Amino acid sequence: MPLPPGLRIAIEPERLDGWLDPATGAVSLRFSARFLCSIELLYGPTVLRVDAELSTGPVRSQRHRVQGEPMGADGTALLVGVATVPRCHDPLLDGFLGLPDEALAVLRCRFSPTPLAAASA
Repeated sequence: MPLPPGLRIAIEPERLDGWLDPATGAVSLRFSARFLCSIELLYGPTVLRVDAELSTGPVRSQRHRVQGEPMGADGTALLVGVATVPRCHDPLLDGFLGLPDEALAVLRCRFSPTPLAAASA
């Protein structure tokens, strides 16, 4: 869905790490980021912090039940997760987004091998 004119959301990733089991295709990633929300010339930027565990396994929360899909032979996987988004202490944004609230993440991705950088002699 496109953003309304003037609305800006910048994502500042802080952490992305985890593991992949090639034998089963299971993947688990920890994702942390700051989302900076602003409305051109009127409002902003306000920071929302998001921290989520994304995995190919099942995810269950108060409102969501979703199942990821392990990595297939073509390297594609479906990662799912739920993050609790805390209040940002901005009454306008907290009210508009109904914070605190849960955010559902569904990410279809492709993993591909990356050659290691050659060591210098």
